[in-house]
Amino acid sequence: MGKKSGRAKDNQIKKEHLLDPNGQYGLSDKFRLCLSEVFERFDEGKDGALSRDELQNFAVAANAGNNLQDDEVTQLQQFFETNSKGELTLKGFMQMYHMQTTARSSDTWKDLQRLGYLPNLEPASGPRPPQASTPPAAEKPAAAAEAPAAAAEVEAPPKPESKADNQKALIMDELRAALAAMKGQPESADAHRRVGAALKALGRDEAAARSMQQADTLEGKEAAAANSAELFETELINSSTSGLALERLSSTHAHYFGSGFERVVGKKLRAFVAEKFEYDDKTGRVKASAKMLNVLRKQEARGLIQETMEFHADAKRRMLTKEKEIVKPPPMLPSQTVFDPDQRPRYASTKMQPDELEERGGGFDGKGGGKGLF
Repeated sequence: MGKKSGRAKDNQIKKEHLLDPNGQYGLSDKFRLCLSEVFERFDEGKDGALSRDELQNFAVAANAGNNLQDDEVTQLQQFFETNSKGELTLKGFMQMYHMQTTARSSDTWKDLQRLGYLPNLEPASGPRPPQASTPPAAEKPAAAAEAPAAAAEVEAPPKPESKADNQKALIMDELRAALAAMKGQPESADAHRRVGAALKALGRDEAAARSMQQADTLEGKEAAAANSAELFETELINSSTSGLALERLSSTHAHYFGSGFERVVGKKLRAFVAEKFEYDDKTGRVKASAKMLNVLRKQEARGLIQETMEFHADAKRRMLTKEKEIVKPPPMLPSQTVFDPDQRPRYASTKMQPDELEERGGGFDGKGGGKGLF
């Protein structure tokens, strides 16, 4: 029989817990021990903090060869504890992993696997020496005697804190929770606003303003995406099962919004319609989903049935409560003819108007005004 693979062996190992609400920094003892070992491995200067280069070396090892972007390094320096040089301390390193594990523990397990740890949080290279089975105490090697005391905070008992310190600690916890939520939903405006509010409470006004500005941008894009989806849905429903060409939707969107789709919504049009509707990459046509069309047909059918029922109910009511209708004569409108003395009818005998007859000396004695033939 062949040998079992290392992955099969890993699956048989009981997975340890990473978080412990009662543990220091909210982490379990074995997980803190792993993080302390990783931190010491990449702290080449043995000064109790990870410089930018040391942090990048750690990122390459934990992220399968990918470096941290400059803005990511800046965020680490802003959100987690650093020394006076802006370098990440051991406490900040623990805070960073607490945030990541709270948001997505699967990412933490991937990091641990790449860094050489098994699911039981033991090194894959072999078991630890007996003296290293518990998290390291405050003792430091002679080479690191001048290092900051941050590395010893892992096991040092918490010092009494003032009310202001407690308030700041609560705000930092809220900030880490907000960052975890933002990492899980990077396109959520509410998550960015939550981060901005926590930064504002800590007095980091510039960083808070950037978070709020990003939230406003995302909120506008969310509204634009909803409006675009509604516009496309109307167009596609009218086209029934034949669908529309992607270019037609693009021109329709530009007609209503006056700008490019990606600039307004923040996403490629092709990816957007593929997510919301049925897109055929070969023909380049977009159709409303069959589910959407079926729902629409059912709504129309229900509307027609309701109208028919109301019509029959109204006809039945009129038949049962039929009343004798009183026939009223049509209203007599006043005459539109206005008497005009200048438009009186001509007389048959004279073919003249009465005024004309008087001017010629004729009277109204009935004898007429002419001399006759004899």
